[in-house]
Amino acid sequence: MPSFTLRVNRRNMAIAEAIKNAYDDVDVSINKDRIRVSFKHGLNITLCDVGTDVIVYEEQWRNLMKEIKRTLVGAKIREFNNALIGISPLRERRTSVRLSHEEMRLVRKEAEMCYTSITDFARTAVLKKADEVFNKETLRRMEERAEKDRKTPPYIG
Repeated sequence: MPSFTLRVNRRNMAIAEAIKNAYDDVDVSINKDRIRVSFKHGLNITLCDVGTDVIVYEEQWRNLMKEIKRTLVGAKIREFNNALIGISPLRERRTSVRLSHEEMRLVRKEAEMCYTSITDFARTAVLKKADEVFNKETLRRMEERAEKDRKTPPYIG
């Protein structure tokens, strides 16, 4: 599970708590002088999530990013600007797809419109479609089972 650590202090405690409240799959634990933030999926830590009362200066935001980057395990920072730190788990598998020139132009254009990379755009689209197919197939099987149960006479013993 990807994670990063922060030094224990009031500001970092508030940051860790804000991240935990913003995401369902984040675990925060404290061990001696370090706060460990673990997560299953990617994080987009925004200045709004953390709170402008916690991060007052741009320098504090940059220092937070540096501390996360220095202690980050199992993930990498993919995006950083004045309001967002985007963290994604490391990917272990690779796939490739052959596209025509026009198809690639369309994918590139759509990725730019979503403010994301072509890789992230394609991965999101593939996972969304896989989830949709899985849910349809699960629903179909449940309906078949329910129909079979309706047709089967009850056992009387």
